[in-house]
Amino acid sequence: MSSIRSAFVAATLLSLVLVVAACGGGSTPAPSSAASAEPSSAGASAEPSSAGASAEPSSAGASAAPSLDVTGAAEALQNIDSYKMTITSDAGSFEAVVIRQPEPAREITITDGSTVTRIVIIGDQAWLDDGSGSYTELPAAMVGAFTGMFDPLLLVGAADAWSSGWALVGTEDKNGVQARHLHVDATTLGAAAAGFPPGATVDIWVADAGYLVAWETTGLGADSSIQISNVNDPANKVEAPS
Repeated sequence: MSSIRSAFVAATLLSLVLVVAACGGGSTPAPSSAASAEPSSAGASAEPSSAGASAEPSSAGASAAPSLDVTGAAEALQNIDSYKMTITSDAGSFEAVVIRQPEPAREITITDGSTVTRIVIIGDQAWLDDGSGSYTELPAAMVGAFTGMFDPLLLVGAADAWSSGWALVGTEDKNGVQARHLHVDATTLGAAAAGFPPGATVDIWVADAGYLVAWETTGLGADSSIQISNVNDPANKVEAPS
């Protein structure tokens, strides 16, 4: 497991720590049940939550946006039956296929330099390939704490301190869906008062249905991004290793 706790993990967590510090040292929200080894099996609603930005985009350039519930946009992912998530930083990548219905499951690939770690979680069972090319079966609880560090709710939740500072860029196609694009930096109205670091930027895309589509940062330690794609794609599958 030492390869998992590597430079990629350190870089991602450093970015998170700097985000929290920029928000004035507020507490970081606890990971949601989405990050546990056994994702929530609560029934997914037909329509994802309407959390997120609600203003109509400006037809010319960035405009002031209403308060953005970033945490709500991340939580709304729990209302989706399945999706793919990719988290990248300067040091590596975390890719996951997330299934919530009909049976909670995840297939995770972590690339850290030349080391590729794979984790498969189905219900209360988990299998780990630490880079050797073969899987070892483990209790899901053993890997749940680690995978929880990559919960979008944990990674973006601190940004609610900038809720009055977002600028609405417009509506555009992002990862295959129509999404509102919002931006914040030290010059954005309200962001400086919230302690946003000079030279840093955060861009977020929220689907019309209210869920997080993408999150991209620069100047907050390790540059990083979260990308959500293939929402409710029938091709999203997780199978136990043979």
